[in-house]
Amino acid sequence: MEMIINQNLLDSLSASAKASPRLRMNLDLRNSPEDQSQRMLNAIEPGSPFPIHRHMKSSETVVCLRGHLREVYYNDAGEVTDVIDLAHGSDCVAVNIPLGQWHSVEVLDSGTVILECKDGAYDPLGPEDILEVGLIRRLKTFLENEARSCSMDPACVTPEYVCRMLGGTMAPEDIAESLEKAKELLR
Repeated sequence: MEMIINQNLLDSLSASAKASPRLRMNLDLRNSPEDQSQRMLNAIEPGSPFPIHRHMKSSETVVCLRGHLREVYYNDAGEVTDVIDLAHGSDCVAVNIPLGQWHSVEVLDSGTVILECKDGAYDPLGPEDILEVGLIRRLKTFLENEARSCSMDPACVTPEYVCRMLGGTMAPEDIAESLEKAKELLR
């Protein structure tokens, strides 16, 4: 099955990502549901929530087709071990993330689109594939990422904003106290 991937397609996918509560949208590039590979375009907007996670059955290849993002690597303690800066037209446009590597994504430019490929059939992440770090530490990292991407002054971040960016997984009242402590750590 032929598919032409052009700027109009990327624009349409980016528009869908902007309208999505998760601030991302993917397009399956497999030939059929029986195709045992994972190939997709993923349009991702700044602020789209990505947990620290790993893939235990496949490495993951990420190619930046448009925009700018960072793949952030972590150790088992949740400490950053490497940051790979990917930008269309730069010296580094792709990375192959090793099997089992804890990682997350920080999108820096609106309109960013990646080509993402993994071996084998889709395998959803299980609880053992998500690295849980303490809430205050997680919120501190979130605030640092917001400051780095210049999308918002960390002092202006509200519990409601954090809830929306984390996909509504926590209530604002459950975040408020930890968010203030995270802001204190940045001062």
